[in-house]
Amino acid sequence: MLATQSDLRIRFILLVIMATIGVYFIAYIYGKYNARRINNLAKQIRVVESGNFNVKCIVDSADEIGELQTSFNYMVKKINSLMQEQYNLGKNLNAMELRMLQAQINPHFLYNTLDLILWAARRGDIDQVCDIVIKLSKFYRISLSNGSDYISLADEIEHVRLYTELQNLRFAKKINLYVDMDKRLENYKIMKLLLQPIVENSILHGIANSDLEQGEIHISAALEEDMIRISVADNGIGMDQNILSQIMYYEEIAYNKKHTGMGGYGLRNVINRLKLYYNNKAGITFDSAPNAGTK
Repeated sequence: MLATQSDLRIRFILLVIMATIGVYFIAYIYGKYNARRINNLAKQIRVVESGNFNVKCIVDSADEIGELQTSFNYMVKKINSLMQEQYNLGKNLNAMELRMLQAQINPHFLYNTLDLILWAARRGDIDQVCDIVIKLSKFYRISLSNGSDYISLADEIEHVRLYTELQNLRFAKKINLYVDMDKRLENYKIMKLLLQPIVENSILHGIANSDLEQGEIHISAALEEDMIRISVADNGIGMDQNILSQIMYYEEIAYNKKHTGMGGYGLRNVINRLKLYYNNKAGITFDSAPNAGTK
């Protein structure tokens, strides 16, 4: 009887030890499994912290960690949705700014050009009237571009050429436009009205205010790796570092209104549209010095 009780006691102790080992082993496996799930969730969070919101965590259970995974996916989806809404709002706002830019340029420029046509007609210079009308028609056809925000680089430069030729009819000081463009880039699409506001600033603020008998504007376009670099350089009066800083920090509107009576809306619009439409992969830089022109 005593031997039987002792044997049962040993068996019970062995059973408890085996059960303890089994429970510990199961807890260890379950803990490792949950730790791996939490680590995967932490990795996804770090991906989101780096700015990439195109992630989704696999919901593999209905437990507390599964609820965290579900909440994470909902949070990322919501952030993505809000960012898309903000992006679309920015694009719509920028499209409105583009139309405002066109509205600002077109009436003033059109008025001056129509005034030229009027004086040419009064002089009886029919050839000049025809020439101005043809140039003006081409200029506005490119400006409208069937409602598209993008045109070929060749058309954008042609738009600048027509603008310069029409301005040459207004000013006694002749402006020579030189273009050096890689032929491979002619059909590349860029945002319209990127170069014209820059050239307008070169003419009205740089060249027209200088003592030069002739102004020069040089436009070059070259392919550098996967980017197109477009350069616009003039031989006008140039700017000091203080004015350059104001332009880069969007203060050129106040400066131009104070010193020239004209707004700097065009340049600010170009800077903003470059950042928005090209996802901060494009930008504009200025290199200038007093009496040394601007690039």
